[in-house]
Amino acid sequence: MRFASFVCADGIRDRLIAVRLAASLALSAGLLLTGAPAAFGSAPDDAGATRHVSESAAWSGALQVLSLPSGTRWIESPAGGDPGAAEEALRRAGYVPAVTIPPSQFVVRVGPRATSLPAGFIDRTGAASPAPAPPSGSARIVGETEPHDGMHPFGGRIDVLPPVRRDRDATASPARSLTGGVLPEGLFYGTRWEDLSEFMVGRVAIGLLFPESDGTVDPNLYDWTPALRDSVVRSAVRGFLKWSDQAAAHGIPLSFHLEIHTSIPTRYEPISRTVSQEDLWIEDVLRQLVGYRGDATSMGVEFANGLRGRLGAHWAGLAIAVQNDTSSVGTFPDGLIAHARLGGPWFVVPVNNLRTTSATLDFYMEHELTHLFWALDEYPAVNAWWSCTLTTGYFDRLNLNSSIPQPGYCGVSENCLMRGNYPDAFCLPTREQVGWVDLDQSATPDLFETVPAVLPESTVYRAAVGSPLLLRGTAAETAWPNRNPYRFFSGDSISVSVIDSIFYRVDGGPWVSMQPLDGRLDEGSEKFELLLDPLPLGSHTIEWNARNRNGKQPLTLASTAVTISGSSGSIDPPSAPPAALRFVLGPIPARTSVQFTLEGGGVDHALVRLWTAGGALARSWLVAPAPLASWAWDGRLRNGIPAPNGVYFVTVDAGNQRLKRRLVWVR
Repeated sequence: MRFASFVCADGIRDRLIAVRLAASLALSAGLLLTGAPAAFGSAPDDAGATRHVSESAAWSGALQVLSLPSGTRWIESPAGGDPGAAEEALRRAGYVPAVTIPPSQFVVRVGPRATSLPAGFIDRTGAASPAPAPPSGSARIVGETEPHDGMHPFGGRIDVLPPVRRDRDATASPARSLTGGVLPEGLFYGTRWEDLSEFMVGRVAIGLLFPESDGTVDPNLYDWTPALRDSVVRSAVRGFLKWSDQAAAHGIPLSFHLEIHTSIPTRYEPISRTVSQEDLWIEDVLRQLVGYRGDATSMGVEFANGLRGRLGAHWAGLAIAVQNDTSSVGTFPDGLIAHARLGGPWFVVPVNNLRTTSATLDFYMEHELTHLFWALDEYPAVNAWWSCTLTTGYFDRLNLNSSIPQPGYCGVSENCLMRGNYPDAFCLPTREQVGWVDLDQSATPDLFETVPAVLPESTVYRAAVGSPLLLRGTAAETAWPNRNPYRFFSGDSISVSVIDSIFYRVDGGPWVSMQPLDGRLDEGSEKFELLLDPLPLGSHTIEWNARNRNGKQPLTLASTAVTISGSSGSIDPPSAPPAALRFVLGPIPARTSVQFTLEGGGVDHALVRLWTAGGALARSWLVAPAPLASWAWDGRLRNGIPAPNGVYFVTVDAGNQRLKRRLVWVR
């Protein structure tokens, strides 16, 4: 991993057209986009409508044997309609989508004030029939409702792999949703291109991929059958539904939206390749979906962002199903089974895990999805050491429930989805690792308690009597900082709320609301412009206020001091801004010592930290950059031990400024 140098996200919306255009070009080029719906809000042409109808019928058949918990219904919307509009219609009628297969299949929770279904919608819940028997000589159909046998589902095998190195620096493409609700349309404020799964809140797009070996390089051993493929789809729906239901019980909006791609050819037989070789066949698969040749990680991030745009989601990931139904061992050649990349962009699930004797496929879907959102395992595994002293996730939460080094070592020992064969147990440490944190014990997740801030362009203003006043500023969300240790504690800080209203008042008078420059209060940052009639001679105070969708207002009100003089005047020229913070280090590579120089920034002190490539803190310094600070690092770690050769990262935090640098140490 490395520090990413992202560009400003102000122009993020402009890339939506490019993403949708790319999707259209991919379709016209004949790429395998089976099951890919049109972007929300767009009207499909006749060919697209026909394609959607046939796919809708196919997945309707797959859901015929779907068993659902009480209070949950399977609804089918009219064929050929827009999925975003269908979701909005269901919400208005009191049915909250939990898992959907656009354009027309919806698994919903029935709200307390649910009315009759909208016209044209059909309740298919009672249409379920018994699951078909598996073909003779094959393993049973996975993921149905057979009980668990109490064995550990992973058998002590590692199932979470280190985060994928991400080398792409680009802004994200906004994903416009028509669903409304308490969460904002489009990407959460602060989200960038690589932020695919920072915390489990909102709409999650999942690409469910079915690779099929064509026998070109590896012998073709297994073929997907409609029954097995449908079984995997049902397992995904049920596994993701458990997370959505658990979120609803905690007052958190969470839904999953599937785009299914069947029979994607690859030259390799996926189950015949070790996990360390899986990029070979994953690159084959993704190359056909994104339309270019690249490394698996870049294409995975690219395709996931396309999913996010097409399905109007906040987050995205890939679930890659692997066929091995009649395998005598139920593993990859290295002994691994279902597994995920910590933080995404994908997880891999064979249909036959250890002969499918210890858990249904629902469990593996539910478990591996959790890794995409940074949660760690809590059970002992070979070549893994997910100790209870490790931290992870957006809020940097401890893995307290881990049985490593021993159960209860860190004070918590309970059944959990990430610890053993407990697919319906969502322990507190796991919930906090995926972002459901309530540190102030207010019964409201911290993500829904952020506050806005108002930043006027001028805090001192002078004008002549009789002159109108033109004042500008910005109201913006103040997000909780991203403390994910796997992003070096400096990932993008993201807020789920938006600015809901902006106010001003003059000399303690009544608050007056005003509109942002773009006329819509729907973003995490809103610029405003206020033209006031002339004020009387003397001194005045204009105060600024705002509220976000959380119902919060700034902790401290900003103000502008206005002086109206009797003669011609003008706005005070802004005071000279402090010199920008400047940080230089060298030489690179360094062999004996590294010289650091820090100056400017208009701050009293700065915190400089040196990190290893693995994200561990190596050294730190508190320095005064005004006017200049210069010091040397002698190549020793905090404990005095000489630092090993390798790449290190340096962060500088001074006021609201942050700088990042890289150095190479060679002894």
